[in-house]
Amino acid sequence: GHNGPVYQCVPLAGGSRLASCGWDNTVRVWDVEMATPLLTLRGHTTMVSRLAHDPASGLIYSVCSMGELRR
Repeated sequence: GHNGPVYQCVPLAGGSRLASCGWDNTVRVWDVEMATPLLTLRGHTTMVSRLAHDPASGLIYSVCSMGELRR
């Protein structure tokens, strides 16, 4: 999946998916059972170091090493 180290993984609602972030400036959403990426979110220009998931809205928040927040 990621091209480099992974910083963080967070479970998504329902437990069948998780989100991961890492050095390749991306956030990826995974199918846990199949261990396959379902979606790659791009837009950060530096490594993504933190993730949060809001189960009420379904949004995934990410922060890169430069402090930029995306959702």
